Amino acid sequence: MVLVGVFVLSPDALILRLVGTDRWSLIFWRGLLTALTLLICFVAIYRRDVLKYLGAIGRYGLVGGFISATSSILFVTSIILTSVANTLVIISAAPLFTAISSRMFLREPVPARTWLAIFATLVGITTIFSGSLGGGTLLGDQPVYITFDIDGLDQIYAPGTGAPEPGGPSFRGAQVMPRPMQGLNLIAADVNECAPPLDPTGNTALVAANLMFEELCLPADSVHRRSGR
Repeated sequence: MVLVGVFVLSPDALILRLVGTDRWSLIFWRGLLTALTLLICFVAIYRRDVLKYLGAIGRYGLVGGFISATSSILFVTSIILTSVANTLVIISAAPLFTAISSRMFLREPVPARTWLAIFATLVGITTIFSGSLGGGTLLGDQPVYITFDIDGLDQIYAPGTGAPEPGGPSFRGAQVMPRPMQGLNLIAADVNECAPPLDPTGNTALVAANLMFEELCLPADSVHRRSGR
């Protein structure tokens, strides 16, 4: 059942990965299309009585809708922040955890074959997650590439750029920006939009070098964390 669940959910996850937009746009359009699909099904089944049945869902229906919406948000977030395999195996194993919950709270008997399936699934989940344990954060464990446009700084700090931005942050503000990213799986970084010939004082090049140093410390820390040394 877990294997079938992974194959059924895989196209959805792959499409989410291929869509080139931000997380909240994905959540909005996915939720809207799901709601429209359900509404069409309701109309097709209940026809003229559709409003009566929709109004009869009551508070339990609203709670179910809230849980479904929360699940959709977490699903999209998980697909973006971690591997598809991690997400799909957890979701596909949900019926097995439901069986455990029914045993704990409803005292329903669970057949021996179900316990064997639960054990096998937990072993599989542990195997899949073993590469991520200790290496991820709440922001995910996907490879991250960061880039810094130096023209975002106020022009008093970095005049040597083709598109200066009056009113931008100070150099000190930019220097500490990358530091909260410590712990992410950073693989590379760069600083761009730097044009030293436009700044005879050399300050822009010095600022760019300092920012690059701050960024390169992050992948070094990431490699250190993964190696466990």
